[in-house]
Amino acid sequence: MGKTGIAALLLLVLATAPAWAHRVNLFATAEGDRIKGVVTFGGGGKGAGLTVRAKGPDGAPLGEATTGPDGGFSLPVGSRMDHLLTVDLDDGHAATFVVKAEEFPETLPAGDAARIPPGTGDLELAVARQIAPLRAQIAAYEERIRWHDVLGGIGYILGMAGVAFFLLGRRAPRP
Repeated sequence: MGKTGIAALLLLVLATAPAWAHRVNLFATAEGDRIKGVVTFGGGGKGAGLTVRAKGPDGAPLGEATTGPDGGFSLPVGSRMDHLLTVDLDDGHAATFVVKAEEFPETLPAGDAARIPPGTGDLELAVARQIAPLRAQIAAYEERIRWHDVLGGIGYILGMAGVAFFLLGRRAPRP
């Protein structure tokens, strides 16, 4: 591989970085009679000014909210049912997240009784609220791990190429 090949490989790797920046992440949790969440992009950017739409288990629209400058949003909830949240960017990137009926307080009227398990207690709701931010942190960590893996792979390839060139250079006859 000559200098041109290495330059082309480096250019190809650098050209793919903007695609990772457009990855959309959507996280949400139930807080009383509201759904609160955040929209972020790969690399840690905040999804400001985006529309988050909520649908019920049957696909019926339940409402929508616009994200603030920090990517956060809040959506009122009228009944205790699964809420499918979606955020769709104009460039074709999208994300979905489901807030389960079990996460909402029992004081809300049931919208889809078949989906709500009986006896959902306060402890389970508290645990669900505590886990939601951890999901967001894990996704952000996985994004960093992927970038780390890509850089490690490139280093491995370049290292193997260096060993190959070294061995080929030793085999060449000396004048």
